[in-house]
Amino acid sequence: MFKLNFKEYFLKKYVKLTKCDQKLDDKIRKTLNKLKDNPKDSSLYSHQVISKQFGKLWSSKVTGDLRIIWTYNDDQVFVLDIFDIGGHEGGKSVYK
Repeated sequence: MFKLNFKEYFLKKYVKLTKCDQKLDDKIRKTLNKLKDNPKDSSLYSHQVISKQFGKLWSSKVTGDLRIIWTYNDDQVFVLDIFDIGGHEGGKSVYK
């Protein structure tokens, strides 16, 4: 099991996205729990990406167009740093 370390940037976007959308909040929490248990779970479609804001990280699917961006430190294998949340395509894409 991994410990999730939420970056401030992620938390701000998370609050904004879920403020009026309980169903989305539930989906994000479910995805975070899966990440905590196994970040490479096949249902997350986790893969390496290059983010606009943070460079080379990992991406996991929340919904059709929503992704969580994260990484882990080789020295602290059991800690996942959660950096960003946002779109897969278009103007709100978290990818480069």
